[in-house]
Order: sequence, then structure tokens, then C-alpha cells
Amino acid sequence: MEEALIAMERARRLHGTDVIEALRIEALVALFSGKFAPAVARLEDVSRLSSQPIGDTYLALAYYYSGSGARGRSLLESLASHSSATTSARAGVSLAGVLAAQGDAAGARAQLDRVLARPYRDHHVAYGLGAAYMRSWAMPPPPAAGFGLLPTRASLACHGSSAIRCWNRFAAIASTSSSSPTCAAGGTPHSPPIIVDG
Repeated sequence: MEEALIAMERARRLHGTDVIEALRIEALVALFSGKFAPAVARLEDVSRLSSQPIGDTYLALAYYYSGSGARGRSLLESLASHSSATTSARAGVSLAGVLAAQGDAAGARAQLDRVLARPYRDHHVAYGLGAAYMRSWAMPPPPAAGFGLLPTRASLACHGSSAIRCWNRFAAIASTSSSSPTCAAGGTPHSPPIIVDG
């Protein structure tokens, strides 16, 4: 995360006119570092300053992680029906992850079906699909075709390296097995993040 901030500062010195992108990067570093209040503040600035919802999915997740779950969920629901294919797909998989985290496996599955019915895919959507499916072990693994590979790393390292090994183990077996995953680090599987890859 420090390297991202250093690179952002270098870019700011070279091309100092893009205030929004620098704020967005600072916000994402804060979010992925578990510093949710600063992430909310910066992402609210990005949302206010930008004509596009470039950081709003992350803002919704920052709300969710900072304890404003209803506010985050409401924003994700709105963004999941946005006219931008990118925004709706990324917000849609994040919403599915939130629903799964809240124990609403049926709602999460229905949301994932809506995302999978649309043609837009990128690595953020693929990561979000994997995170949402993993969040509830009772949910079936995603289909192997149509969205790319499952993620191979966790974006939010709040559970430490054993959780990342567990995540990698699940990612390796999720697309080929319907059995419950076991943690590669031993013991019970860790709770994966619901955050969309930055």
C-alpha cells in the first residue's frame, strides 16, 4: 500500500492537475488497509467532484465496512441498476457479496444471476463473483465458463497470510468441486472479504 501512495505522489508531481484520481487512489489505499473512515471521506469527495460514479461502488463498501450497512447496501442497489455496464456489473457483484455476508444466500444468488445474465466482464467482476460465492459456503461454485478465472488473492488482508492461503486454496478448487473448501493453512476456512479487487 505504501508503494501505491509513493507512485501516486510521483504522478501528482508530474501531472498535478488530476485531483480526483489522486483522491481515489488515497481512498482505495485507506479502504484496502482497513481505514474505513478516511476511505469514506475521500470517496465522498471523489463522488462529489466527479461527473461519473468512478468510486461509488467502493464508497458503498466503505459505508458497509464502517458500520453503515444499510447506507452501503442502498447505494449498491442503486448502482447495480446504473446505465453504465461497468458500474452496474461491479456494484452488482459487490451487492451480492454484501447479501451473502448478511446471510441472504437466496438474494445473493439472485443478484449473481442478474450479473451473469449481462455481457460485461472484467477482472473486478470476476473477483467479485468469486468473493460473493465464497462468502457463503452453501452457495454453489460459479460456472467455469463465461466470466474468467476466480481471483487468486485477497484484496483486504485483514485476516493475515493464512487467510490468503485459504482464499487461494478455495479459488483453486471452487470452479471444479462442489465440496466445502478447507483452509490450506489448516483448520476452519477463514471468512473471505467481500470487497471488489482494486
